[in-house]
Amino acid sequence: MESNQKTRKENFEQLASDHFDSENIELIDFETRSSGNTLATDHLSVRFDCKINDFIKKVGPNYILEAGKLVGGQITLEEEDLQRQKDIYMSYARTFDYEVRMKIPTGFTVQGLDEFNHNIDNATGSVKSNATLSGKELIIQFTKTYKNSFENASNWDLMKAFLIPAADFTEKQLLLKKIG
Repeated sequence: MESNQKTRKENFEQLASDHFDSENIELIDFETRSSGNTLATDHLSVRFDCKINDFIKKVGPNYILEAGKLVGGQITLEEEDLQRQKDIYMSYARTFDYEVRMKIPTGFTVQGLDEFNHNIDNATGSVKSNATLSGKELIIQFTKTYKNSFENASNWDLMKAFLIPAADFTEKQLLLKKIG
């Protein structure tokens, strides 16, 4: 049993490292909420708490938080990817749903929350996101859905309509401004 727990911890550490594309992560806590391998639980749901220093930079008395990176990497389309002639085959339709919670230190306000609001939905997929404050807790919600496992090449513009904003989301920043 102890060996199994150690393996699970190592797997979650690797998941966090891959998700945030960083080796500088301290895993604090983790759990599998739903394995997604039964009829009663048709989706995988995990939670992990970790400490990451890579996404925050001090600027005078304030801090810049690269908050968009907290939802993990997204597909980035290069110039040569913007045009497509071949149909799109994916393993399955799927949804990625992230909720990031972070405590804002006392003595700071948060600026730039409106930049995190997206709601793009079409026949091929969607991206929906927002950032809010609840007391001193920052809550970022991000959901990206691929609605089908196959798309005709003619639907590529519809897919780009949600893929490009999802990738842009990862570049969004918040300012933690010192009060006073």
